[in-house]
Amino acid sequence: MILKSIRDDNLEQSCLLESDASAALPADATQDALREKFVPQLKTMWTFTEAQAKCFIRDAAEGLEYLHEDLGICHRDLKVDNLLLGADGRVCVGDFGSAEKMSANGKVRYTKGTYMFMAPECLRPIDESKAYEGHDGRAADVWALGICAYVMIFGTVPFGASSIESLFEAIGEGAVKIPNDPPISPELRDFFQKVLHPEWQDRLSVCQVLDHPWVATADDADAAAYAHSLLQQRAIASS
Repeated sequence: MILKSIRDDNLEQSCLLESDASAALPADATQDALREKFVPQLKTMWTFTEAQAKCFIRDAAEGLEYLHEDLGICHRDLKVDNLLLGADGRVCVGDFGSAEKMSANGKVRYTKGTYMFMAPECLRPIDESKAYEGHDGRAADVWALGICAYVMIFGTVPFGASSIESLFEAIGEGAVKIPNDPPISPELRDFFQKVLHPEWQDRLSVCQVLDHPWVATADDADAAAYAHSLLQQRAIASS
């Protein structure tokens, strides 16, 4: 057990989280009529607008900030499947089955999570000539947050490969190509470059993510309007 009661608006709440268990529904679920994963919506809508995506990324970053700075824990499996959308348009981070307490210097050992969202340093060969110390948990979560943003905007993950070996090699190189279609703002392009930097020490921290011009201009009204339209569509479909 690593957590006993998470209390943060941007984290899915659970009374007890075991190391191999997913988080339970939040205590206020009855007041939150819509609380579900992004992936089914991506299949229907394919992508989100920048205005919507920056709200979702900001909320996820706030959840990570609480995990990292208040609890000393990294999520280790952040992905769009584990971002849950509320009826008010706010997003919380869920599924802490891979979460782990970081060492005093912010390290975690070995790899956990979903390959497509893993940071390059997690999949690079270990240097056998040096004592293994693990990798930076905060930086790996920030990379995964960047991949989440990429999926929201472009509707796909940046790495594709014909085998697991070639996938690991591609991610390990860390060269993320930003498509020209759809066109994106200079601020978002800069955000991608800074959170998807191949070297962990050169990535933004979660606090810096929240201060980045693309994220800092998030307007809750854009996310709320999306959630409202989704609820309306469901009401029409069920009538």
